[in-house]
Amino acid sequence: GNLTICDFPFHVLLGDDPHHVTIPTPGDTYLRNGSRNQNQGEATFLRIRQSGKNRTLVRFPQEVIEQVTDAGSLVSATLELYIESNADNWGTDGRFVEVHRVSEDWEELAATWNCGIDADAGNSKPDCDPEWDGASFVATASASLLHERDLMGWIQFDLTADVRAFLSGGENFGWIVKKANEGASGKVEYTSKEGTPGQQPR
Repeated sequence: GNLTICDFPFHVLLGDDPHHVTIPTPGDTYLRNGSRNQNQGEATFLRIRQSGKNRTLVRFPQEVIEQVTDAGSLVSATLELYIESNADNWGTDGRFVEVHRVSEDWEELAATWNCGIDADAGNSKPDCDPEWDGASFVATASASLLHERDLMGWIQFDLTADVRAFLSGGENFGWIVKKANEGASGKVEYTSKEGTPGQQPR
């Protein structure tokens, strides 16, 4: 006899023309080589940088992607991240940041530099076998974007080919965002899903 309330997002698509659907991320985090067994899943930002070699993970639910489109009707798919902090140390000509498909499962509150899913992310040691050492991902980048000094706000990576692959049966473990040359300077922080409303990865 107890009443409860459930809410959920939905999309109303009208007409035959192409539609634009925005899907928020249900999971994101970043990995720190300098703190290899610490999870950053509750941070309000997603960081990549040279010092400590930080990388960002982001994913979107396969079931939602399948609900709003299929491989034959997909026109384009874009990962959008919001730059909230830029250290302005990208060199004279800027440096490229790449997005790669992740090839192994991970969890937002259990991912560390050493483990995609650490069974005990709070004990400062790796609890997984095998370890993934900074994430398992496809070597060839799916997209890249030049980051320069003063670059702020929304940026976009074209991931149409990846999403088509997901819709055709490919495994969807999301993406990792990292610098093409991780030995070069450059630090940026994107807003995470725990961060400022309206700026979360989508």
